[in-house]
Amino acid sequence: LGAFEDALVLSNHGQSYDQAYIGSQMFLEAPGFRWAQENAGAIGWGALWTDSRALTARDREIIAFHRAREVCAGYTVSITQNSARTFAVVSLTARTDLSQAEVDRLWAAEGCRIWTMNNLMHLKILSLPHRGTRHLLSSRQREALEWLVTENPTRTSRRSWV
Repeated sequence: LGAFEDALVLSNHGQSYDQAYIGSQMFLEAPGFRWAQENAGAIGWGALWTDSRALTARDREIIAFHRAREVCAGYTVSITQNSARTFAVVSLTARTDLSQAEVDRLWAAEGCRIWTMNNLMHLKILSLPHRGTRHLLSSRQREALEWLVTENPTRTSRRSWV
């Protein structure tokens, strides 16, 4: 996982939620985010939030934070990456009038389409320009990093065989 300054975070929850959950980086400790780092696919929040044996005290605090803001049902989608330098996770929050059981039924009927749309959205977002909040690398810095990633391991391994 890279630097937070390089991340692109899209949310429609509202400024107070975003500041508390995303701005403070609480999401990094959330059960869904942890699951997404280790898996590809989708999982309902009921499966993540109800296994009391697997939940830590911090997990329970984060779940309570969500419930206090009526963020009670949804799915986490982890998108398979082709590069170790990218990571994508989508938290799909259900309407406040839906239970997790209702969302699970909706996912059973439409999950494949929802998952596919999220993957397509991710690919489209990847194709858009994004600088993050950091300064851009100079062309020389970029060239040096590209050499380090592509050429250096090959040359090092050749030397070790000589």
